[in-house]
Amino acid sequence: MPKKQTKNFHLNIPAILLCVVFVFAFFIKANSSAQIQFTADTIISLSGINDGDLYVRTNSECAEISASGAILTITDIPIANDFILKTISHDNALKLTPADGVLDLTLDGGNISSGNITQWTLNASSGTTAAHIVGVANANTWYAIKTDGVLFNTFQSNSSGEVSFTYNGSWSEKVFTIEVDETNPTEFSLVSPVHNHSTSDSSQAFLWNASSDPDVSYYQLYIDGGLDTSSIANTSTIPTNSLSCGSHTWYVKTIDNAGNSTDSSTFNLTMACASGMPPSAYNPPSSPEPTEENTEGGFSVLINNDDEYTNGSTVNLKLLAGKDTTKMALSNNFDFKYASIIPYQKTMKWDLSSRNETVPRSYEEYTIYAKFYTQYGIVSEVVSDSIIYSNESSPVIPNGSLIRAINNYKVYITNNPSTGSGQAYKRHILDGEIFNFYGHLNWDNVQEVSSSQLNNYQESFLIRELNDYKVYEIKDKTKRWLDITAEEFIDLGYKWEEVFIVNEEELGWHGN
Repeated sequence: MPKKQTKNFHLNIPAILLCVVFVFAFFIKANSSAQIQFTADTIISLSGINDGDLYVRTNSECAEISASGAILTITDIPIANDFILKTISHDNALKLTPADGVLDLTLDGGNISSGNITQWTLNASSGTTAAHIVGVANANTWYAIKTDGVLFNTFQSNSSGEVSFTYNGSWSEKVFTIEVDETNPTEFSLVSPVHNHSTSDSSQAFLWNASSDPDVSYYQLYIDGGLDTSSIANTSTIPTNSLSCGSHTWYVKTIDNAGNSTDSSTFNLTMACASGMPPSAYNPPSSPEPTEENTEGGFSVLINNDDEYTNGSTVNLKLLAGKDTTKMALSNNFDFKYASIIPYQKTMKWDLSSRNETVPRSYEEYTIYAKFYTQYGIVSEVVSDSIIYSNESSPVIPNGSLIRAINNYKVYITNNPSTGSGQAYKRHILDGEIFNFYGHLNWDNVQEVSSSQLNNYQESFLIRELNDYKVYEIKDKTKRWLDITAEEFIDLGYKWEEVFIVNEEELGWHGN
C-alpha cells in the first residue's frame, strides 16, 4: 500500500479509531497519479456524529482526505471524477463532480442533520464548475441554494429527494447552504404609467422593474384590486381587459418557483374619456357642505358613529360625500391594495379583518380609509377613521372595581348606583400608597376599559369615613370639610351617591 495514501487518510483520525481505520485501509488504493480511490463504502468518524452516520462511497476519488474533530477535509477532487458522501438517509447525500479544475471540500459534522447535509465549503480555481447532487428531506420541493449567504438560485428536488445543480460562478472559498425556499422575492418598483398619471390611451402598456431574485417564475397584473393578467414572463404587459373612463389602481405581484410572492406598491391611473366631455368632467368631486349631521362639512368616514371602541369585528360605516359623488373605494390599507371601486352608499357594514387576518387582534386600533369618485372617475382626497377592537363583550364592572382606560396610567375605583339605574361615579386613586390601606385592593385587579366606558362614570371628589356624617372634598391630596347642612348640600348640586366611603387611614392620609 503506498505510504502517501496511508498517511493522508489516517494521521488526523482520533487514536481510538485506529483499529477501525486499519480495516478501512483495505478499501482504498492509490493510482499512478497518487489519487486515493475508494474501493468500498468507507465510514468517516467525526466528533458530534455516530460511526455509520457518514461514509465515503465506492469509486470516490481525491488526492488527500483527513478528519480532525468535527471537520472533514477533502483535497483535489479530480476533473470529471465523482466524490460522494453517503449518510443514513441518502446514498447521494453530497455528490460533487468538478469540470475544468479540481475541487477542495470541507465539511463540518455539525452541519449533518437527520442524514441531510445542510452546509459545506468548496474551494477551486477560476473557471472551475462544480456539479452537485444533494440529498434533502422532502421530495418534489423547491430548495434555495445560497453561497456565502446570497441566493444562487432555487432548484426542485426530484421524487427521490435529490436536488441537482451546477455552480459556475466566481470562486474563492465558497460556503454553500441548502434550505426549503420559503423566502418571498425581493421588492421591486413600478415604472409606467407613473403614479397619478392621466391618459386617454386605451392600449396603455404597464411596465415595472424586475425583482432581483434569480428564481422569479412570473408576474401578475392587478387592476382595481382584481387579477387582470397572469403568467407574465417579462416586465411589461398590456391589460387583458379594457380600462373604463375614470380612476383606477394597479399593482404587480411577482411569484417565484416555490410560489412565494411579493406585491409592488399601488399606483393610481386615470383614463380620460374621449371628446364630448364637459370641462367639469376633470374636476374632483365637490366637498360636502356643512349640515347638522356633518357640522364641519368635508368628506368623512365614521365608524360606529365615531365610537372609540367596538367588540364586534363587523362595524357600521357612515360615508359623507358631495352631491356629485357616484362611486367610492374603501380599504383597511392606506395604499388601497385589494380595494375595489363600488357605487357610493351613505351607510354600509364593513369587516375590520384585513386579508392577512382571520379575525382582528384584540385591543388593536384599526383604521378604515375611503375616497370618493365622480361619474367621470375623478377622485377625492383620502379620509379615514379609527376604532379600537376588543374580542370581549363590554365588561360588566361591579361596584368597587378598579378600572383604567387603555393606554392610560390613572386608576379609578367605581361606585355604581344602588338601584341599577342612574349616574355611576369614579374616584381617582391619587397615590399607590392608598392600596396599602385596604386589604382587598390589588394592582392585579385593575381592569382595562375603553375611554368611552370610562367616560360613562362621572368623576367624584367627595369622601367620608364609615359611621361619620362629615363629608370632605378632595383637591390635590388635601381634604376640605363641607361644613354645610344636608339641604345646602343638595342645593349646591351635590348628590349623596357620589360620596365614597373611605377608612380612617386614608382619611388621615389626605392632609387638611
